[in-house]
Amino acid sequence: MSRWSNSFEQHEIHKTLKQVREWLGPDSDIVDAEHLAERRRLSKGIEAISKIVGGLDPELYPEQALTQLSQQLRHQHFWHQLSSYSANRSTNPLQVANNHLSSQMPSVAQLASVSRQSKARDAIRAVEAALDEFCKAVASRDEQFAARLGQHEGKLSELEQRSRELGDTLKSLRTNFETAMSAWQTAFTDDQTNRAEEYSGAQIERANEFANSLRKWRDIAEQEVKAIKTHYDKALVKELERFRDEVGARLADVRDKHAAILEIHGLVGTDGVAGGYQRGATEEHDSANLWRNIAMGSFALAVTCHGIFPPPAIRVRPNEGTDDEANEIQRRADHRHSGRA
Repeated sequence: MSRWSNSFEQHEIHKTLKQVREWLGPDSDIVDAEHLAERRRLSKGIEAISKIVGGLDPELYPEQALTQLSQQLRHQHFWHQLSSYSANRSTNPLQVANNHLSSQMPSVAQLASVSRQSKARDAIRAVEAALDEFCKAVASRDEQFAARLGQHEGKLSELEQRSRELGDTLKSLRTNFETAMSAWQTAFTDDQTNRAEEYSGAQIERANEFANSLRKWRDIAEQEVKAIKTHYDKALVKELERFRDEVGARLADVRDKHAAILEIHGLVGTDGVAGGYQRGATEEHDSANLWRNIAMGSFALAVTCHGIFPPPAIRVRPNEGTDDEANEIQRRADHRHSGRA
């Protein structure tokens, strides 16, 4: 790129035209015919200048003429008017800008003589005519819509009032629902708490009744066991006394007979019929002691098993070490009288 091309690209005319196009903006919301005509004429002028500037040869462009055109476009009758138009879309600033642009057309024509321009005038005019008709139709439809909107403003007001009333009603219903729901939740919680307390109290009461009944059954079982033990203890003592007396009597008789035989025959106590009789008595005495011990063990085992394996609803511990009568009886049965030896 040459230095002339750089100078052309950096020329202020490009910024000036860009700013003017931005101030003009789109024309889609313009429905006034006069306003549209003024704006279209100004846009055509700016577009023509832009095409002329775009068609200049960057290495052969007339720099002085281009600088003068940029200064004229920045004149207050053009620059300030378009700035005002960008803030307030009115027709008057466009008229002043168009008048100023008309005075600059000779300079534009001078630049056009050295620029390469395309020819599309007929097509542009047809499009402009169609656009004018379209804008008129849009303006007519806009007036009709405004009239219909004025007719329906009353209905819209009624609908808004009805909407507000329905909103208030809905709000009231929501408040009542929340209040009722809160009350139901509170009542449900209270009922549930009461049911839980009643159920817990019934469980405790049934547990106490069961414990009392179990305690009564245990006391009755213990009393029955004690009565049975006492009865069998007495019976055993009575039987042991009888057995001891009978064995003692037989031993005494054996000793007496043995002594008489020894006195008569002068024989040794172990000889003859008397000696055999004495040995038989001694064996009978040992056998009696053996069966007595077996009877005592069986009774103790019966009492102990009854205490260890009571019925399913009753568990009773045996009273151990409370009666020493059996041992005392055994000692009396094992003791031999010194006078009968």
